[in-house]
Amino acid sequence: MCAQWPNRYIPGGRSAQITDQPGIFIAFTVYVIAVEEVHWRIHIGGWLPSWLHSGREHHLIHHDRPTGRYNVFLPLFDWLLGTAKD
Repeated sequence: MCAQWPNRYIPGGRSAQITDQPGIFIAFTVYVIAVEEVHWRIHIGGWLPSWLHSGREHHLIHHDRPTGRYNVFLPLFDWLLGTAKD
């Protein structure tokens, strides 16, 4: 019994199969699709919600100065980690 106990905490262990955690897989998939959709719309000038308009500017500055502003559209972690350089 003790030899099997750690398996549930090891990635790839019997208890960590993707079929056991469909919610995590679905949430991650939705997140990736949403980020890619926003990223694509930033580059083509497509419609974005009004609260993301400043995110467009933040991201496009990243392409002009690629030494900072690594977040796609939400500058929170750039501010926290000091990569939101002007």
